[in-house]
Amino acid sequence: MHTHFALNLKRHLLLVMLIFVLPGIAIAADGRMLSPSPVKTLNPAVKKVTAADKNKFALKREAKILAIDFRTEPSGQWLYTYNVQNTGAAVLDLRDIQFKTTQDLSNGQRLPVHTVTLPTGNPLNPGQTVTGCYAWNRCSNATLLRLELFYKGARLDVKTASAPPIDVNITKAALDTDKNTWGASLKNNTGNAVKVAVRLISDMAKAGQEIIKVVPANGTASCKGLADLKTVKGVQVIFRDEKPGNQPGYVVLDNYSLSSGMTIGHSRPSSDRTSVKATVESIVWYSGTKQWVATIKNNTALPLPVGIAGWPLENGVQGMTIWSNETIPAGNTVQLVGDYSGYSVPPGTRLKVHVLLKPSNSKVHEKIIPLD
Repeated sequence: MHTHFALNLKRHLLLVMLIFVLPGIAIAADGRMLSPSPVKTLNPAVKKVTAADKNKFALKREAKILAIDFRTEPSGQWLYTYNVQNTGAAVLDLRDIQFKTTQDLSNGQRLPVHTVTLPTGNPLNPGQTVTGCYAWNRCSNATLLRLELFYKGARLDVKTASAPPIDVNITKAALDTDKNTWGASLKNNTGNAVKVAVRLISDMAKAGQEIIKVVPANGTASCKGLADLKTVKGVQVIFRDEKPGNQPGYVVLDNYSLSSGMTIGHSRPSSDRTSVKATVESIVWYSGTKQWVATIKNNTALPLPVGIAGWPLENGVQGMTIWSNETIPAGNTVQLVGDYSGYSVPPGTRLKVHVLLKPSNSKVHEKIIPLD
């Protein structure tokens, strides 16, 4: 009986398996009711994107300063203009562009001009250009204007341009001792209007005794003034710094010796050039070797005995005065050479060279230049 019961139990278990398991196996084998398979991760987890990663894929911001040009207003105010092009692939916001402008001087200094931010927020698209113009308070001994371009604090470009020359000379000058007046005519040999100061060369001249004139581009100007002419030797034209602080703050453009009894505004006739028997034609300063060469001319038709001397007006010490007694052949020139290689010549030092007639030791001409 027990055997029969165990056999029936096995048959019931087998029947249960056939009823509940085989249909599932059949359906699964048929493939029409497959349960979804668990999702398998085929790729590693995505790495969190950092700021550095974003920068790798960001469009590069680039811009170039294409050109720097100069001009002046009729008042003599110097201006510079620039052209900037967006050479990158990203749009630039003009409010984030900044310019830093400096000027390099002949004495090795670099002085700030200004730092400006563009006021407009217009976009500068790739390939587009923008043009601007700003005032430049020029130093007399400026050699370069330097423009640096920044975008959001990062410098994108820098460009320099040589400062335009300043060339104004005195073509005519004269005294009127009866009226204690003097006058001079000026010629501007450049394409920019230049504001200059014209003053007397005199041992008694006082500060501020100057006439300010603007000489138009490639044009002329004249000036007249009142002064005590007893000690007047000549007229000098200078260009002063538009921005105070640089030393000496001006550069001498030309000197002109004066003689009395002439009509103001009329040039000295060639037949009267012998009234100034000798002149300092030029002084050249070689900053690399600290040497200078002065050329003195005999304006007469006879040999001329003279005494020539040169010395620094500032920062001079014993041994820096150079002098020589010469007899200059008729209509010819001689040179005086000074060597300051063993001396300190700070910025702002000026050199004076004068000519004395012998044996009277009366001074007939002088010239002053900055040793920059």
